[in-house]
Amino acid sequence: MWEVAVLFHLRDAFRSGDIWLAYSKRYADLKQALIPVAATKSVPRLAVPFDPEIWIRDRKARMTDGLKRLAKTARNGAIPSGTIEDGILHVDRLKQDVPPEADELVLDLYRRLPERTLFIIDWLLDTDMQRRAQIGLNKGEAHHALKNALRIGRQGEIRDRTAEGQHYHMAGLNILAAIVIYWNTKQLGIAVAARLKEGKDCPDALLSHISPLGWAHILLTGEYRWRKQRP
Repeated sequence: MWEVAVLFHLRDAFRSGDIWLAYSKRYADLKQALIPVAATKSVPRLAVPFDPEIWIRDRKARMTDGLKRLAKTARNGAIPSGTIEDGILHVDRLKQDVPPEADELVLDLYRRLPERTLFIIDWLLDTDMQRRAQIGLNKGEAHHALKNALRIGRQGEIRDRTAEGQHYHMAGLNILAAIVIYWNTKQLGIAVAARLKEGKDCPDALLSHISPLGWAHILLTGEYRWRKQRP
């Protein structure tokens, strides 16, 4: 397990930038993303102190000035929503302040949302709708697979160039698919009746998930037999 622990540690180190990988764009040295000092000096608009001591002195001066103003405000008891007691600063909890126009703004934004966006929200919240849609998609895919299999060689092509020929071709394909569905439905009914006759349970909740669109058990290309000629 220590190999896995090492890999996890390396992953965290790469993500944090503690180590880097040469010639890698994702895990390269973070220092390469910094602007070189020479390039910064050539741009006068970048008012960046190049001496760290100067930057630290400036920050210390700003902090000292801010603390003095805070101390003066505390002596006058004018700290907004806060007090100093025994040398500890206490800040009151902020109160929720919602303007009355907020509700109207929410309703206006809701009215501006496209209908498709609202449907996506309902889709994500309604698991029953997702299940029904998935069942419908599976049924459509199974129906398409059946017709594709009925097409000789599973080519799924209609090569007739005329509109009338294509119409007859599709009509014949629909008839063949209906025959297969009818035969499967009849056989499923016989199987269910046999199970019920034997006292076996066939719950409707399971039967609703059985589709008569299966075709793997059907020899679609037919069977050719030649009788032996008598000598």
